[in-house]
Amino acid sequence: MSNEFIIKKMTSENAKEICSWKYEKPYDLYNMNTDVFEELMNNNYYEVINNECQLIGYFCLGKDAQVPGWGYNNGPIDIGLGLNPALTGRGLGAAFLLAGLKFAKLKLNKVNFRLTVATFNERAIKVYEKVGFIKRGEFLHSNTNQPFYVMDYQY
Repeated sequence: MSNEFIIKKMTSENAKEICSWKYEKPYDLYNMNTDVFEELMNNNYYEVINNECQLIGYFCLGKDAQVPGWGYNNGPIDIGLGLNPALTGRGLGAAFLLAGLKFAKLKLNKVNFRLTVATFNERAIKVYEKVGFIKRGEFLHSNTNQPFYVMDYQY
């Protein structure tokens, strides 16, 4: 599989596919369902495909990437991401994240980014730290009491 990523506005076909993705425990926290279809179709979500038109994942920017419970400010741009569960654990994470950061930098003309990740998700945290994200704080999700880290990155 190519590590070339094409990032573009979310299509309804790929939003429906993302809603059907199922991650294994404990990553099932990230499972979506059709209730989030409309959110995926707003202008803050972008699909990521490879040059073979395979859906690799998605990115979201701004408030849609925020997790309830942290006192977000108007500083860094929030970035959220999801990798197709069939592709996790294959070493694509860093290239995928860097492609999204480059896209966001060019689209928004910003260099400071922030993401939020469940503290148990050591696999993702390892990738984020490898790329250069730094843990800035920890909080509990206001609805689930799941602990999360907030991490910052400067392009």
